[in-house]
Amino acid sequence: MKTRAEIHEAIVAAGMETLLAELDTVIVPAIDLLDYGLRGDAIPTGGSKRYGKPDLPPEFSWPCDQSDQPWGFVAQFNLEEAARFDVEKQLPASGLISFFLSLYGEGRNQIGACGVFYFPELASLKRREFPEGHFTGHSETSVQYWPCWSAPCGGDYPGAKLEFNIIEDMRNGDTQLLGHPDDYQGELEPLCEEIYTGRPMRELSTEGRRQTYRDWVCLFKESEFSGGVFTHNWLIRREHLAVADFSKVIRIDVN
Repeated sequence: MKTRAEIHEAIVAAGMETLLAELDTVIVPAIDLLDYGLRGDAIPTGGSKRYGKPDLPPEFSWPCDQSDQPWGFVAQFNLEEAARFDVEKQLPASGLISFFLSLYGEGRNQIGACGVFYFPELASLKRREFPEGHFTGHSETSVQYWPCWSAPCGGDYPGAKLEFNIIEDMRNGDTQLLGHPDDYQGELEPLCEEIYTGRPMRELSTEGRRQTYRDWVCLFKESEFSGGVFTHNWLIRREHLAVADFSKVIRIDVN
């Protein structure tokens, strides 16, 4: 992973020196998530993984949609395992964060109730069987963390295609913690600001729109649950992430 100084050098070498100060505020560390291949009991309770059966407290009620269809379990991340790859220490240092998705789109484009659950203590977690009707179309795999850099990749943001054109390990991975979301069909951070504040995105000034890229973090991005049709992006404001308040996360789906 390049240092920030090396990123500055790459931007200057690409003839984008006039954008350096602006870009430097939105080029942020992220964590790429790679499949590691362990499955089933080979993954310890509370271990990081995608799909399979989740580890949950006994009192946890499996989320369901309005027709009682169970939401799909997507992933769980052991934050102590992730901590050494969290360059800016944005995530809680311990605990487990889990993600679920409705098969029918419930929970998107709203504040909270979007399938994010944080369990500070691991001791009570038990592997849970799937409820009747649960969608199980994906293979379970453990997760390997890998540090990377992330920059805005959509809208008219200066240097929006930076990660593709200049910096080798600047990327927005298909499955990723932190960094920026997939913005290819719109600017997701300004959209989250609109949902959060109720102020129409069109009323934001240019600087106001750019500020949203600094205020919002893509907590988790997943592109395989819907067979590649959608990328699911869970976004959170930095001040809420700093105090482990996951009640105001907003999920945006991009196809």
